[in-house]
Amino acid sequence: MPPEHILLIDDDAELCEELSEMLRSEGYAVTCASDSYEGEAMIRCLKFDTLILDCKMPLASGIEILERMKAENIRKKVIFVSGRPFVENELRERGLSAVVKAVLGKPIDFGLLLEKVRA
Repeated sequence: MPPEHILLIDDDAELCEELSEMLRSEGYAVTCASDSYEGEAMIRCLKFDTLILDCKMPLASGIEILERMKAENIRKKVIFVSGRPFVENELRERGLSAVVKAVLGKPIDFGLLLEKVRA
């Protein structure tokens, strides 16, 4: 059976590299997108199991990406990463709570991220 495939969308190249290395060391296949447009294209064309999505990015925010995924009925396990303290309230207000399986703060706790990926 092939490893679970994770799509990681974050404009922080250093963080992407660090997280992808850690996830690969745990046996996951990881594809990174360095901006929201590249990430949205990958959402539509790649087969992946889990999406790790940054909230604040130039071009389009993670929330905007989630809204388009919901509108297009793209259903994936989403782990949303944000440095904003009340992002869960915004997700709930926009009707996106059911789309997101977990919200993690920054800096990212890798142990917690791994736990959410495995769940």
